Amino acid sequence: MAEKKIKWRFPGNGGTKKNGLDTSDFHTFMADRLASAARELCQNSNDALRPEMAEKKKPVIIDIHLFEMRTSSIPGYSELLDELNRCREYWDKASGGEGARFQQMIEIMQSERIPCLRVSDFSTTGLNGVLDFEDEDSPWYSLLHGSGESGKGVDEGGSKGVGKYATFVNSSVRTVFYATYAQKGQQKGYQGIAYLASSRVKDSPTNELTQGIGYFGIDEKNNPIEGELHLDPNFKQRTGENYGTDIYILGFKGGDNWKNVMLAKILDSFMVAIASGRLEVRIEGRIVDKNNYARVAVELASGTHDYLSRSVISQSVLLSRGEGVHYQAIPVDFDGDTFATVDLYYKRFTGDEHVFATNNCALVRHPLMKIKDAKNIVSNTLSVSALCVIPKGSLATLLKKAENPAHNDWEWQRIEDSELREQAETLHKQLIKKIKDAISDALCSPETTRMDAEGASEYLPEKSDESNQKPTDHPAKIIDKPLMSGVKRERTSEIKTYEDDPDGNGVGMEIGEKAELQLEEFLHPDGHNESSGSGMIPGDQQESGKKNNDGSERFARNKMVGVKYRFFCRDKSAGLYELAFYAPETEDQVELELAMLDAGGQRTDLPIEAAQRFGNKLVVKKKRTIQFSMKDHELVSIQIKTPQKGLFSVEVRLYALR
Repeated sequence: MAEKKIKWRFPGNGGTKKNGLDTSDFHTFMADRLASAARELCQNSNDALRPEMAEKKKPVIIDIHLFEMRTSSIPGYSELLDELNRCREYWDKASGGEGARFQQMIEIMQSERIPCLRVSDFSTTGLNGVLDFEDEDSPWYSLLHGSGESGKGVDEGGSKGVGKYATFVNSSVRTVFYATYAQKGQQKGYQGIAYLASSRVKDSPTNELTQGIGYFGIDEKNNPIEGELHLDPNFKQRTGENYGTDIYILGFKGGDNWKNVMLAKILDSFMVAIASGRLEVRIEGRIVDKNNYARVAVELASGTHDYLSRSVISQSVLLSRGEGVHYQAIPVDFDGDTFATVDLYYKRFTGDEHVFATNNCALVRHPLMKIKDAKNIVSNTLSVSALCVIPKGSLATLLKKAENPAHNDWEWQRIEDSELREQAETLHKQLIKKIKDAISDALCSPETTRMDAEGASEYLPEKSDESNQKPTDHPAKIIDKPLMSGVKRERTSEIKTYEDDPDGNGVGMEIGEKAELQLEEFLHPDGHNESSGSGMIPGDQQESGKKNNDGSERFARNKMVGVKYRFFCRDKSAGLYELAFYAPETEDQVELELAMLDAGGQRTDLPIEAAQRFGNKLVVKKKRTIQFSMKDHELVSIQIKTPQKGLFSVEVRLYALR
């Protein structure tokens, strides 16, 4: 007779595969743990909206709360700790450091209290089938026991059946508990899952290894336990029609600013769902709904202009349909018929607001979840953000077939049917072209329409400078920063301007103030050069020492290496160029020098008549050295006037004065 005792079970693998801690399913979600969890949790709840609630225009409510519990109160605590010890013993001598990681888990489990994140949804169906043990097609079975299949319908957000791992990568002990009150049959049940690694099966006569996964449940089939799970003492019991699901992430490791970061990630992915009234989010009592999402977006993004904050603000502005927002219904055709009609919103950000522009288009598909950004939809000179909503229907269903497990990109090779694959790719290309054409026709003029240099926008997607940031009463910041190359081996950077366009200029990206606004000052610079003449100046040796001849302090010049630069030709005939890079660190004084390289690699200093940054003139010493300050991770964009005309290769040298 099968054992009915409630406990943790870690099944044997029957002599098959040995699993480590970080399988491919986990790697899918490790790059951005909080974003992955935010998307997966909201997606599952969004998919489970009860039909009668949808008819009444009632939203799915997601409540997120962090609390602490006694570690010894974890269901099956002793058995789970025992399995962690077996894992440490088995992996102790492994080269990947798994033994040390299991030791850290053990220490967390041996502490008095452990942080736990509860994520609960309301107005949903719950996970139907929780007590229907033999129903392998139920939502409960698919979520807790399935992999590679989800049992969801074609119109729902999830589809790959691996999104569940997004919650486990946020658990420091790789353990999550699921509890639900399901509408079907008003069933209540719960279960725990631990994704650890293979170890020796306890008391196995053949030294069999476990599969690495454990279930807290009943009998050898690892079925759920009937009843409610009480881990959060302040969470009220579900009664009546208060159906929904509660997920508990043990040992949650979100960081000090997790609330703002997670909320920003949710807004970026589900702003349309929130604005439409389909979704409402509550994090530690802070409510975000269709009435206040725009204000919350501004509060979260105030004081920083990284891409996440700009995306959040842009979407809120577009969905609010404020001044300057354009709307168009865009038909997507196939075989001469309209296959789908999408909603396109876009706006050109001018003046100080240009820092909020993404120059991308957020692509959102039914059920109102952002999948990705279409990059560089217009020239960066325009400072535009756009949003495209793909409604329920054939196009959303077809694109869903191409989505990766994280639901943040479309990868056409995932569609096995060659005809469908070609159709999906063709429709997507047509959609992006129509988006670009619509925005260009409405916003571009002959003097502003330009091509971006190939690869430039990918490296420099933003226009940001501290001098352009507006003061705010809301100090909340998003902690994400732009990715940048680390300072590595010592080298200088050789970079090239791009090929001529039909007008004879190298094509490049506009950054900061437009050239035409300051062109007269560039053509007639004044007041900053310390020498005259336009001849080439040979390179100086690096300065060293502590004192000048008059006894004043001399700063040592320390070369900054490993920085990635982009150099653009703005007006070849006028000798106007632009250099852009991300600052590797904060420095009060830096000096920048440029040199031209001939075909043989010989360098000649590039003379500089004038330089400016976001409209502010910079000091130029001896017509060759530009001086300025910079802050860690900020975008440095310097516009340069030189007597040298044409396209040429350059070498960049950057020094910190210390």
